[in-house]
Amino acid sequence: MAQRFLLANVNHCARAQDLLHQSMAQWMTHVCVVTEPYYVHERDDWAGDLEDKVAVITNPAADSLPFSKIRRGRGCVAALVGDIVIVGGYFSPNRSVAEFETFLAEAGTLLTGWGRPHEVLVAGDLNSKSQSWGSRVTDIRGELVEDWLVSHGLVVVNRGTVDTCVRMQGGSVVDITFASPALARRVQTWEVMEGVETLSDHRYVRFDISPPFQVPPSSTNRSPEEIGPRWALKRLDRDTLAIAALVESWSPWSDGAEPGREVEWFREAMSHVCDAAMPRVRVLPPRTAVHWWSPELARLREAFHASAYYVRYEPKANPYLDIIRNILKRQLEGNVNIMAHPSDPGVVVATHVPNVTRIPECDPTADDDDDCKMQKRKNKKQWDRKTVENGLSRRDLLKIIDILDYEK
Repeated sequence: MAQRFLLANVNHCARAQDLLHQSMAQWMTHVCVVTEPYYVHERDDWAGDLEDKVAVITNPAADSLPFSKIRRGRGCVAALVGDIVIVGGYFSPNRSVAEFETFLAEAGTLLTGWGRPHEVLVAGDLNSKSQSWGSRVTDIRGELVEDWLVSHGLVVVNRGTVDTCVRMQGGSVVDITFASPALARRVQTWEVMEGVETLSDHRYVRFDISPPFQVPPSSTNRSPEEIGPRWALKRLDRDTLAIAALVESWSPWSDGAEPGREVEWFREAMSHVCDAAMPRVRVLPPRTAVHWWSPELARLREAFHASAYYVRYEPKANPYLDIIRNILKRQLEGNVNIMAHPSDPGVVVATHVPNVTRIPECDPTADDDDDCKMQKRKNKKQWDRKTVENGLSRRDLLKIIDILDYEK
């Protein structure tokens, strides 16, 4: 069975990390590499670095293999899962090139010393750009990483040029995936999840790794009818087992019966004995959601991503942002009515509604501060009434102005 991997950067956001757990459960992800986590749990299915900047997570609900061995560094962590050494890394864009070289050297030490040769997978956010993994340009850090890959015999797994980090200033490809050549040939369906809301400025990267050879399907991929009944051996009553076997042996059966009928009789007899001596194990369906998830949250996630797509991911491709900016920044004597496009809820439509003036300032001839404050409150009420009558409150309008200020 192929193993499903997920790469994410939650940008130190608690809600983004919660949503990551839901995504892992929904997609039955076996292993996840998360950079800039909000919190690194001290559990058997979490392996974090020394500075809590990156972590490798396994998913027991998806029948993921446990960690066999863990080695930690500063900004990097390596964990042995099955036959694969998984290395997660994160390096801040605000640090120097000299520190980046030290980071690469420390990450390189985690690739060796595992006792015997293993396949290697490196994933994370190194904040380096290179055309080798889809960036538009190659910077100094990208050149250092390229040399590091050659020295350790790794190849690039990234496919395409889709941005993995998207901000108002533009996008970039900084979330990377490297692997040893033999493991890279087993990577399937590597893709950047463009249509999934993450509550972060990074998109998810998802891919599968096929097994090195064909193996029988595991029990988690078969129905209860195919698996057959199971019993709780820890609750076995040995005395009842012996009595039930003795009673079952009294059941008549023919010595000359066909082998197929004998096998069927023996199967039924053993099932009766086991049912009498211990309870059956109830087979539960795999959990595809965390306990707090609901259909309403799923709908809101899709709606939020659709409404924020043009503002967050492609600001330059949305001409309506320029209209809003010009009206709000240069013509505050007007108003803007914002609504969703009738045929495409993800598109923002802005229309100009006149006769809404700027909030008047205090009269300079006022005698004291109290008179000035009273006049400001009066002017504000008049301005609020006009904006509400035109379909947009003053608070909403100022909120849009703050967003546009941040974007610039």
